Amino acid sequence: MSSAPEPPVVGSPVRGPAAVSPPVDGHDAFIEPDTATEDGTDDADSALGDMRGADSTASLGSSIMNFRIEHGRTYHAYKEGNLQHHLFTLSLDGALGLAPPNEKGSKLNRVLDVGTGTGIWAIDFADEHPEAEVIGVDLSPTQPTFIPQNLSFEIDDLEEPWTFSKPFSYIHSRMMMVSFYNWKKFFDQSLTHLEPGGYLELQDLKFPFLSDDGTLTPDHALYQWSEFMIEASTKAGKPINFSAQFEQLMKDAGFVNVKAKALKWPSNGWPKNKKEKTLGLWQGENLAYGIEGFSLALFTRILGWTKEEVDVFLMKVKSDIKDRSVHSYLPIYIIYGQKPE
Repeated sequence: MSSAPEPPVVGSPVRGPAAVSPPVDGHDAFIEPDTATEDGTDDADSALGDMRGADSTASLGSSIMNFRIEHGRTYHAYKEGNLQHHLFTLSLDGALGLAPPNEKGSKLNRVLDVGTGTGIWAIDFADEHPEAEVIGVDLSPTQPTFIPQNLSFEIDDLEEPWTFSKPFSYIHSRMMMVSFYNWKKFFDQSLTHLEPGGYLELQDLKFPFLSDDGTLTPDHALYQWSEFMIEASTKAGKPINFSAQFEQLMKDAGFVNVKAKALKWPSNGWPKNKKEKTLGLWQGENLAYGIEGFSLALFTRILGWTKEEVDVFLMKVKSDIKDRSVHSYLPIYIIYGQKPE
């Protein structure tokens, strides 16, 4: 039995592949590169109030509530799954997606939310589209019971053959990158279960963390963590950087009018731009909640680390996440396509 690999010393060469995948061809990034000041700090923005230099959950929660009130949505409890939802809606200026079914005045029959999680996207979409029957599907029953009348939740494994009796106008999937072994099968089944002219949309992350100005280097623990996550998830059969292939897989399955958009979520409040700064603060909180859960199983089961080794390493990763002189971000891709009419 081989011994467990030695965890990295920050500043030492990173183990495993270090290649950085390019962004989606032909699609502009959402955030302008490096909006921070030369010394890595950001200018004070009075519109953000106490959020400027704090990682305050209370401030973030208040900001989320104000954002949702501004966009006419019910405020949902502040917690991890919902925070990701708010990150997406802020990125999209209040929209729930980019595909045409999200446009005002669109009339839909049935809508499927794949991997609905807390159910917040499905709840919001059902509120906005009372004419549509919305179904949220997940492996776990973590959804609320007080929901719109046109929404229902089901427990099912969509890795298995789909058994829906009626087609959908719109299928939505978010943050399901490490949920499917066979993405080709997912795209094929989605096409089969859409009505003619219906849309499939995926919103997901793509590792590794990047920086446009070279401030994130191989010496940083955050850089190394990204590469280890790619290595471990690939060995586990669910590579966390696979979303770069979504566009081609969608076309291969038979979808038309396929479009993709690249977004960026800063690691903290380093951008000077108000919107991107707020995104970074929320993303920093999101990472604080999720990084141990993301890492522990993959690092211990796949890479052979001990929990203690993971804990020590993640302390260094979190330090890099908070460092505003490191202008890092996580690429986010939104891709949608239409079933031929």
